Amino acid sequence: MSELTQCNYCSLLETRAQAKRDKMRVTLLPGRPTFKGLPAGIDVYVHPQGINIRALPNVPRRKYWVQWFMELGDRCCC
Repeated sequence: MSELTQCNYCSLLETRAQAKRDKMRVTLLPGRPTFKGLPAGIDVYVHPQGINIRALPNVPRRKYWVQWFMELGDRCCC
């Protein structure tokens, strides 16, 4: 990680704060690896309160996708 960038944890906190201001929800789901050998990671979705993102098929779910993390710590590591 560069000294000039945020860690994944801080980036997620920023995404959650923006979603709260916009009255939206943030949902974390396990990602799917796109290339063999890469970890699945974590997909981050920001969506309206009334939408159950887990119940949506992949194609409609894509419009709510905002971030992907290879790994996400439980605290800041900036």
